[in-house]
Amino acid sequence: MGKIVYNSPEKAYGAEHPNLAASLNNLAEFYRDRRRHAEAEPLFRRALAILEKAPGARHSQLAATLNNLAGLYKAQTRYTDAEPLY
Repeated sequence: MGKIVYNSPEKAYGAEHPNLAASLNNLAEFYRDRRRHAEAEPLFRRALAILEKAPGARHSQLAATLNNLAGLYKAQTRYTDAEPLY
């Protein structure tokens, strides 16, 4: 299921587009909410990588994705990883 949702924005926008980062973040949140942490983390990280390279960085989107990744780490009791992201 995730691949269908995940591939469509990539084909529509390209592999480095901020809109793809938003879709990745949303899918990662979906997985996090279902405690599928191993699937969520790489999606959050890929979204961050895209946003950090995007021209005219979307600061609010970047901040939200960092916060979401920190929340994932907190849910996993990975407090040392979470703290610098807040």
